[in-house]
Amino acid sequence: MKNLIAILGLFVIVNTQLMGQTKVKIDSLETLEINQCIKILAIEKDIEGADWNSAKEILEDEARHVYLFYLKGYIREIYFTENKNAILILECRNKEVASDLLNAMPLVQKGFTRFELMELRPYTGFTRLMNLQ
Repeated sequence: MKNLIAILGLFVIVNTQLMGQTKVKIDSLETLEINQCIKILAIEKDIEGADWNSAKEILEDEARHVYLFYLKGYIREIYFTENKNAILILECRNKEVASDLLNAMPLVQKGFTRFELMELRPYTGFTRLMNLQ
């Protein structure tokens, strides 16, 4: 039996690629097979000139979005750096889906932050160095 992750209704608009066409999903049920997911490292970068003194409501909305994405299984880990930048480990179908999710975040929408994304791949160093199969 296949392992499945059920990702229940998103409450934000997310653009995803389906059969070569962009489709907007709102409040949808999406099921992903575990082997269809890849890990994405997302590093939050502040945008210069943002007025953080006026961001209280946006920060509360951001926290709700992060929690929702965590509950849905997209965000697997979240950290802060010593400079208070967020580091997220996401599991998504591809880098584009991760980008769409993060671009729907309130702080990104309002021009406070952006994310640098990197696809994480399995480490193959041991196999190469030790001739393991």
